[in-house]
Amino acid sequence: MNDLVKHKSQRSETRQIGECRFAFIFAHEKRTKTAAGTPLKSPRNDMLVLMPKIHPDAAQCPNYKMLAEMCMEAANKEPAWGGWPAGGKWPIQDGDIPYTPKPKPGQPVLTPAEVAAKYPWRRGHWIFEVSSNLEQAPKVALLQNGVPVEIPAKVINGQSMYKSGDYGFVSMQAYTFQRETWGVNFGFEGVL
Repeated sequence: MNDLVKHKSQRSETRQIGECRFAFIFAHEKRTKTAAGTPLKSPRNDMLVLMPKIHPDAAQCPNYKMLAEMCMEAANKEPAWGGWPAGGKWPIQDGDIPYTPKPKPGQPVLTPAEVAAKYPWRRGHWIFEVSSNLEQAPKVALLQNGVPVEIPAKVINGQSMYKSGDYGFVSMQAYTFQRETWGVNFGFEGVL
């Protein structure tokens, strides 16, 4: 993988995914640092998406199958890879597998019991991040009386229009990347 100098990202078809739950939403404002507080090289819009596990076995879960097909569609378009790259980053996490958060500077490392108590919301979901590095932020709309209405900001007239834990749909695609590491991530164009 390291012998490739220039990488042109390959993308899957864009699909509307839902109904999912969202966490750590940076849709109207750019995220500038990681959860550990480290500054990002380039600010981006992103959020965590929790897709319900319809079946605990990934091979039998239609939601996992759809996400995996998007990843493989992008990877198969990458001429130098010829399929999934050895050592490539897989973007889908199993929320039922105990989560190991990266330690934050100056804070104690959590015990497994503390982690389980702090992250119960992960269970029963396939978890992945969607992001966008484009200058224009992804579109965000609310469903009002059955009609999607685009909103210009997260807070309007002092009222928050969305928050972590809300449910909705996301328009997204898988894309390949190659930097210090390589693999597939998900990008998003909008949220309902």
